Amino acid sequence: MTGEEALAARRRGAAREALAQPELPESDRAALDLVVNKLRNYRVLRVNEATVWARAIYPVLVLAERGSIRAWSVVPLAASLGDVEVRGEADGALAASIDE
Repeated sequence: MTGEEALAARRRGAAREALAQPELPESDRAALDLVVNKLRNYRVLRVNEATVWARAIYPVLVLAERGSIRAWSVVPLAASLGDVEVRGEADGALAASIDE
């Protein structure tokens, strides 16, 4: 196993461990309640995608951060299979930083 493979395996283990914790700390529960309460008065049909991301999705992703797992926006994606290559981006994701 190369050094990069070992690092990737360690990160996957940290991600699984962080996601396996079902209990929310009280501070995260209070922050989640704040996000939910602010959204209760929004009419969904009148809110654009950027507003939904700013007011709901990204704050919840930030609350899900644990250890080296961080919330990211505009995540580039790429895959290839034989001669076929696909590129795109995800609006948001939870992942480890490749710089840390």
